[in-house]
Amino acid sequence: MTIHIRKLILPAAALSIAVFGLAAGTSASSSDDKTTDLPITCGVSVTKTGYGNTYQGVVHASEAVSGSYEFRVIKTGGGGSATINQSGEFSIAAGDEATLGQASFGGPATVDAQLILHWNGMTLLCKTPSDI
Repeated sequence: MTIHIRKLILPAAALSIAVFGLAAGTSASSSDDKTTDLPITCGVSVTKTGYGNTYQGVVHASEAVSGSYEFRVIKTGGGGSATINQSGEFSIAAGDEATLGQASFGGPATVDAQLILHWNGMTLLCKTPSDI
């Protein structure tokens, strides 16, 4: 399993602007030194299967955190397109890792997966890198 991490940290009110900008083809990410003090980190894992790839939103916690998440996956090519949106609440203990959302696709395709975490007025966006 490979976990790919690209992060964007925003106050919650700025998230809609950032998601629109990312969808429009721009790229934004923070440097790692700005995220080291956060109680959680996230990424999108990509696991090759016999039929294609499985994408999972993964969160790691250095301290206990509760909030909500959105896992968004857009697949194009390879026999059509699909958009998957999963969301809910999460609670994770200090030192734990959790999977928040999963999607699997067969065959060759272009996939853009994003895990968006909301907690304590903060928002953390992690997505697949563009080279997958």
